[in-house]
Formats: sequence, C-alpha cells, structure tokens
Amino acid sequence: MPERVSAEGEILSAPTEEDLATLVERVRASGAEAVAISLLFSFANPETERRVEAALNVLGLPVSVSHRILPEFREFERASTTVVNAYLAPRIERYLTHLAERVSAEHSGGRVHVMQSSGGIIRARVAAREPVRTVLSGPAGGVVGASRLARWAGFERIIGFDMGGTSTDVFLSDEATGGARLTRESVVAGVPSASPCSTFIPQGPRRIHCPLRRWRNAARRAQSAGAEPGRSASAAETGHRHRCQLVLGRLDPGSFLAVECSLTRAD
Repeated sequence: MPERVSAEGEILSAPTEEDLATLVERVRASGAEAVAISLLFSFANPETERRVEAALNVLGLPVSVSHRILPEFREFERASTTVVNAYLAPRIERYLTHLAERVSAEHSGGRVHVMQSSGGIIRARVAAREPVRTVLSGPAGGVVGASRLARWAGFERIIGFDMGGTSTDVFLSDEATGGARLTRESVVAGVPSASPCSTFIPQGPRRIHCPLRRWRNAARRAQSAGAEPGRSASAAETGHRHRCQLVLGRLDPGSFLAVECSLTRAD
C-alpha cells in the first residue's frame, strides 16, 4: 500500500481511491476469510488505516486494524497481534454472536461475558471483534481462581499450579504487590502477542506417572489431545492422565461428563 506517515503522525503520502479499489479486488480474488491491517505509524495517526478498513468492509469480511487492537509503537508486535486477531476472528465471531443471540432469546435480559487473558471480562460483542484478548483466558481463569481461594484461606503469597488437559501452568501471586502480575509479552503457538495477559509459566508436556506395570513406558511424557481428543481413555501408547485415572478407579465410567458420556475400559 503506497502510504507514508511520519513518526510525528503527519501524513506524507496517502493511497488514492484507485489504490484502495485495487487492494479490494486483490483481497477478493485471494479468497481470504479475514484481513489484518497494520501500517507503520498508525498508532500516531490512524487515518490511513481507517480508510483501508472502510474500503475493505464492502467484502463483508472480519477486518482487524492495528490502531484498534494495539495502538502503540513496536510494529512487529503490533502487526503480529493484529494477525492473531484476524486469524481467530471468523470462527470466534460466528460462535459468540450465535451464543449471545441464543442466550438473549431464551433468557430475558441475559448477557454473555467472556474472560480475557488478563483475568477480567468483556462483553461478547467485544470479544467477537477482538478475540486476541481471550487466547490465554483459560490459564488466566486458573490464576484468578487460585488467587481468590488463597486470599479467602488467609494466604497472601502463593505459587499456583494449574494442571489442565493440554498444559500445566505455574504462577506466583503476592497480594502485597496486587496479586498475579500482568504482562504484554506472550507467545501462543510460536506467534508473539502483546495483548495483556496474566504472567504464568507453561510447563508442558507434563510428565505423568501411572502405576501400572503391565503398560509399556508407564512413566512417560503425556501427549496433548489437542482440539480433537476423541476417546479420552484409549490408545495405551499415549499416556493420557484420564486413562490412568480410569484404570485406577478414580473416574466413574457411568457418570463421566454428567452421564452424557460413558467410558469403556479396554485392557
């Protein structure tokens, strides 16, 4: 895009209407599902990004603009965070929009809020536009919950250990300094993001010890089930925690997931 803005925010060169029309056609022809816009000094003057966004809106695609997602300098982090937002936007927007509509239709006055990576909450419509805010909301929920429980129990300083399905996250919380710290430096799936999030250290893959001698490699690194876990207690080669708990009798096969799903033990 032929444009130039000075570090002070002065527009030195702006795209013409023909330039914008050409860009729209190129995006249309590409088959893109979402668009990320990040111009060099848009944090100082977002006018050109707004013009590009307005031009691309005719395509009906989710458009993420850096001056709204992360209005600050450090162009690499700003661009990377905007790209993450654009990547997530199509599915998250559809899902949250549908969920909010269902809740509103079935529950008078009902509203949907979504937890952010920082531990706070935002309205569903905001999360739908800026899903990058929620990418680490799961671990952030563990930080918030553990810190609150510790405070109720009379502990001001804790080391949190949150073991989930795909990672184990460790964090420090000290009430004297405001609880768990926030950071703007995180990496998700190898991609940097500067969206605010709780500070924690992911420890994965986990090491799980399963006391069953007949299993090969009883103590081994657990494999993440990812987004398609399939049967939680199958394939003895993978060493999943759920399988260990099932065989040890700590999971009830008949009442797993509130009786909506039953487990079958296969030796």
